[in-house]
Amino acid sequence: MKRTEASRRSTFLRVAVVAIALHVLPGSAPIRAQTVVTGGGTALNQAIQAARPGDHLIVRAGTYDPLRVDRGLRIDFDPLAIV
Repeated sequence: MKRTEASRRSTFLRVAVVAIALHVLPGSAPIRAQTVVTGGGTALNQAIQAARPGDHLIVRAGTYDPLRVDRGLRIDFDPLAIV
């Protein structure tokens, strides 16, 4: 499936909004540990489940399953990461 430029921008904007929202959650703890997430698929959800409040996840390029965050984390996305 070939992605259009508009589709890539839309995905990037959605990911950026999620990243910003997660970064400014009230009561976020200071960064405790930093983890680089690669591989796509379920890797991001697995990293979220293993993370503790205040951890920092760096998500590299790849296509990841939809995510659910239930704790205060800092998550930074590579521009080529697709969720």
